Amino acid sequence: MAVKRLNLRTVLFDSAVASSLSKGESYLRTLETIYDLDPELVVVRYGGEPEIEQLLRKSSKPVINAGDGVKNHPTQALLDAFTIKEGVGEIKGKNVLIVGDIRHSRVATSNLQLLHQLEANVGFCAPPAFLPESIKADKYFEVLNKEALEWCDVCMCLRVQKERHSGTSLDFTWEDYKSKYFLDIEKSKLLKEEALIMHPGPVIGDLDMDLKILNDPRSRVRTQVVNGVFVRAALLSLLLGIVV
Repeated sequence: MAVKRLNLRTVLFDSAVASSLSKGESYLRTLETIYDLDPELVVVRYGGEPEIEQLLRKSSKPVINAGDGVKNHPTQALLDAFTIKEGVGEIKGKNVLIVGDIRHSRVATSNLQLLHQLEANVGFCAPPAFLPESIKADKYFEVLNKEALEWCDVCMCLRVQKERHSGTSLDFTWEDYKSKYFLDIEKSKLLKEEALIMHPGPVIGDLDMDLKILNDPRSRVRTQVVNGVFVRAALLSLLLGIVV
């Protein structure tokens, strides 16, 4: 949508249906072929493979990382930071609580990095199995309770990525998880009146948050979608030298 807003011409390459990949060509080789076509800019989502990252880092063309595995999602962090600033003003010193499957969330990783650069305080709320090993927050809450909800200025819930847990053994049931980390109407009442409620989407109504909360005046979930278009359009304009 951001590309369309700028009236740019695009070539969409979907790895799920691309004939080159279905015939056995590697994703790396396909990317090399795309570069041979001399695009002005490349937007790439990939699984975090080192050889692809190496190719992209050597690129003489601008590259936008649209998500790499469970590691990074930079444009989501940008739009989230913009949404927070739009909602609460100065980000410095604000408390942002990230709730849910943090270990498998590239959104959480990028948000932690950017919010720390903007001098916000970041808290994690998740079961130990959902906490990342390599990155640490400023504060940790074992349960989404009164203490956690009253602490934060922004409550950012994440989707539980069940597809990444197939074949793994968790020390809790999904019912247990929901009882401790689900943001329902009653828990949302514990948030500050001026707090923001966010979610990068898609929202899973039976594990992440009550879908009725999307209509709460403090919810910025739909605003995130709108801001995503404009932030990404701004990024494209900056990288391509487009004056809008």
